Amino acid sequence: MIRKHFSGRGVDYILILLHLAGLSRMLGALKFIITCNCYFYSTYSGLDSTLYVDWVLLTPIFIWGYYFTSFLLFLSIPVLAGAITMLL
Repeated sequence: MIRKHFSGRGVDYILILLHLAGLSRMLGALKFIITCNCYFYSTYSGLDSTLYVDWVLLTPIFIWGYYFTSFLLFLSIPVLAGAITMLL
């Protein structure tokens, strides 16, 4: 006999663990966003407003890439968590 769907406590536990994994990823992304903001503020806080473009260009591309990736991850995880919640 082949089961067409899964049910029971095991599936519920897996979905709850996926929520916890998403929460940890979201907190990690938030941590890196805050770290980047502290880096921007501490490194370039003494510059004039006319030198705004300079600090954007002086910041390494790794920091910008990871900053935007973390921001997108921070926005997308709640949507995925909502979809997982609908499965419960």
